Amino acid sequence: MKTAIYGAGAMGTALGVLMIKSGTAVDLFTRNTAHVTAARNNGLTLRCSADNVAFTVNAPIFTPDEMAARKEKYDLIFLMTKQRENGKIVAFLKDFLTEDGVIVTTQNGFPERGVAEIAGEERTFGCVCSFGANFASAGEAVLTSALKASKVCVGSYGEKAAFTDAAMKKIESVLLPIGKITGGEFYRKTENLRGVRYSKLVLNAAFSGVSAATGMTFGEAAKNKKTKKIVIAAAREVIAVAEKDGVTIEKIQDRDIGKILKKGGAIKEAFLRIALPFFVKTHKNSVSGMLLDLKRGRKCEIDFITGAVSAAGTDLTGEITIPGTYRDMPVIGIAPGAFSGNRDITAVTIENGIYETSEENADFLLRPEKNFD
Repeated sequence: MKTAIYGAGAMGTALGVLMIKSGTAVDLFTRNTAHVTAARNNGLTLRCSADNVAFTVNAPIFTPDEMAARKEKYDLIFLMTKQRENGKIVAFLKDFLTEDGVIVTTQNGFPERGVAEIAGEERTFGCVCSFGANFASAGEAVLTSALKASKVCVGSYGEKAAFTDAAMKKIESVLLPIGKITGGEFYRKTENLRGVRYSKLVLNAAFSGVSAATGMTFGEAAKNKKTKKIVIAAAREVIAVAEKDGVTIEKIQDRDIGKILKKGGAIKEAFLRIALPFFVKTHKNSVSGMLLDLKRGRKCEIDFITGAVSAAGTDLTGEITIPGTYRDMPVIGIAPGAFSGNRDITAVTIENGIYETSEENADFLLRPEKNFD
């Protein structure tokens, strides 16, 4: 069986190193030629800051041009790029699948539909990653989550299950052994993929936008008096959209996040604000990938994270009727506000140079008309 990771950025590097360390052969692909050169010369390194350990492995790593020249076929391709070029990338990858090969997308939001439109539902699987990673330098990534807290959850997409059982066994064979390295249950499968997607969006949409707008880590955003209001409001909006979608949100770290975040009286609200840092303790050092993209002058994934839930709410109702923080919250894109029918267009663009990442953006996000209390 042959396995590939397409998109060996920080997250792809982290997963690739963990796979190889646990005994799985995997080929990695990235457009980052400096990363390829460094890995070939010195090995591929994953530093785990929370556990004070590092793993260095010899990894077969190639550019997409080299992938095309090699013409290898793969049973599993883990798609770990950003979504902006998914149409072109999935069309490219489809030719590198074996007869019953599948694509496992680890991307944020709800990427499966777009992948399935090109590769086919029977070849499309979703993998929700509950860990974070950043680049340290070429050839080296840093795991920002604790090893034991790092997990993935995999499910099939759609109703065409021609390859499901066999493919799930293959996916399990490369992910399950990673638990020996992390010291915990790294892999599990789900029949409720969309519910798992929503559960990650509760955290991702709430914290990633704030992190990108303010420059804070998730832990800092959970402690700050201003930003924790925004985080809670955004998380509640994800839950509201999921409920409208008829989806049961999966538990996060064995906690019923919907029940925890349900709005209550003054005592419950005060407790929630005090307890919020505890809920993200294992990811307290993480920063938004969108923040890193902005620092590098790249387009970020706002449309596929906070925008994914905004779009889902719009699709469900015909208009954006769920009051909240959504597209306005991250201070990153041209963001139509979804505030009880108030269709204002708020030009809040770090990407376009109008704003800069700063903790002061929390004041803009909390302006009185948005009613976060």
